[in-house]
Amino acid sequence: MAHENQYLNWVRNGMTSVAVGFGMCAFRFTHDDAYVSIGGVLVQVMGAAYVTLGAAQYLLTAIAMRGALMLSPLGWAWVAFNATWPPLTFSTALRCVHDSYPDWLLAGLTAFEDQLTPRARDRLMQIMGKQMRLEFERRGAEERARGGGLRRHRAGWSSAS
Repeated sequence: MAHENQYLNWVRNGMTSVAVGFGMCAFRFTHDDAYVSIGGVLVQVMGAAYVTLGAAQYLLTAIAMRGALMLSPLGWAWVAFNATWPPLTFSTALRCVHDSYPDWLLAGLTAFEDQLTPRARDRLMQIMGKQMRLEFERRGAEERARGGGLRRHRAGWSSAS
C-alpha cells in the first residue's frame, strides 16, 4: 500500500510542478508578451522529471519487494504498465501543450477523424494545417539555401535546378 502511495505522491508533485510552470508561463505572457517563460518551462521539466523518477522508483521498489509481493507474470505486467503509461502520457501531453505534436498521435487522430467531436475535428485540422505550412516553409528555405527556387521564364514559372 505504501508502495503505491509513494508513487502517487511523485505523480501528484509532478503535476503540481507542471501547473505552477504553466502559471509562470501565463504570467510572463500576459505581462511581457513573451511567447514562453524559461523559468516556467524549467519548472514543467522538473514536474516531468518527478513523474519519470516516480515511475522508476515504483518499478525498482517492486523488484526489491518481489519476495513479499509474490506477483504472477500478469502482476509483473501490471506493475510495468503502471510504471510506464503515466510518464509516456504525461510527456506526450506536455509536448502537445508546447505545439510539438507527435506524428503518431496526429496519424491516429486523423484515422478516427469522423468519430471526433466537431470541436476536436476543427482543432485537429488547425494543427494539421499548421504542420503542413511549417513543412512547406522548411522545404522552401532548404531549396533557397541550395540556390534553387522558382524563376520566371517566358513560358511561365519553372523550378531552377
